Amino acid sequence: IDPFSRQSEYKYLPQDKKKSMSWIDFIGSGGIFKKSLFEEIGYFNGDIFIYGHEVDFSLRTLNAGYSIRYVPNIKIFRTVSQTKMNAFRMSLGASNFPKIFWRYLSFPLALQLTVSMLIEYFIIAVMTHTLTAYIVGIRTLIHDFRDNLKKRTPIRRDIQIYWSSQYPFTLANFIRRLLGRYSVNYN
Repeated sequence: IDPFSRQSEYKYLPQDKKKSMSWIDFIGSGGIFKKSLFEEIGYFNGDIFIYGHEVDFSLRTLNAGYSIRYVPNIKIFRTVSQTKMNAFRMSLGASNFPKIFWRYLSFPLALQLTVSMLIEYFIIAVMTHTLTAYIVGIRTLIHDFRDNLKKRTPIRRDIQIYWSSQYPFTLANFIRRLLGRYSVNYN
């Protein structure tokens, strides 16, 4: 929660739920992990410094058979708002998320998510005056693409389907957000 606005920093989490539920991701400052998880899948990916490391770790967590729980009655407060897009976040987002998609997901799904995410980030870059940072992120993505494919370790197909059905950057969810009708299919 942003302590100044008291709004959730992760707009894709269900705001009206009272019980814990299965989820696809976690907020970096608000995760609690079992030691056995780190022992089995390793720690955070060194290729993803920040901004996207949660997605990478979540995909590996789900693929290893662990679940992720969202517990809405536990609140984490940050002293600095992370909701505003800036150049640093734009460049990292434009490069890190597609790297994760291409490392773990099927090629068609990685392509779909990359295209819809980059279109959405382009719109955000224009609106937030971070177009130069967007281009830097794209350049980094292209520069690292071959190396990233060498590290490719696709996750199980059932996990890809489950995860991508909830993930905000699917083409359907992108269109819903543009129309102001975004809604996640909570279980």
